[in-house]
Amino acid sequence: MNRLILFVAVLCATSQLEAQSIKKRDVPEVVTSKLINLYPEASKIKWEMEDGMYEGSFISDNKETSLFISGNGTLVMTEIEVEVSTLPAAIADYVRQHHATSSITEASITTDNAGDVIYEVEVDDIEYVFDSTGRMLSQEVEEEDKD
Repeated sequence: MNRLILFVAVLCATSQLEAQSIKKRDVPEVVTSKLINLYPEASKIKWEMEDGMYEGSFISDNKETSLFISGNGTLVMTEIEVEVSTLPAAIADYVRQHHATSSITEASITTDNAGDVIYEVEVDDIEYVFDSTGRMLSQEVEEEDKD
């Protein structure tokens, strides 16, 4: 349970920070090698620096995928876009109870290097974080992108 709390805290902290886009040439070889070893088909990788980690984002199997890798090449967590229909029923129930006229607009599953899983969903510009059983852990109002 303590690992799960730490995992959510790290995830929330990284989502609070502004990610900075970086060029591939500024990403250490050990980091790019880790991503390519895990996803050899990855192309058009977009790199960002977020809370001291390198985030490599790309499309895999028609799903947005992001790997968070430390500077020494350790995979910290993986985030993959998922279909709303694959979410635990408790998440759909929570959204129906709290947003009767809205639906989930984005959903992803995040797995840390210890195998702990959380789900992130967005509804009405609010990002919710749920544990692997569908219990709501936190929520945050999303700010509009400043691009």
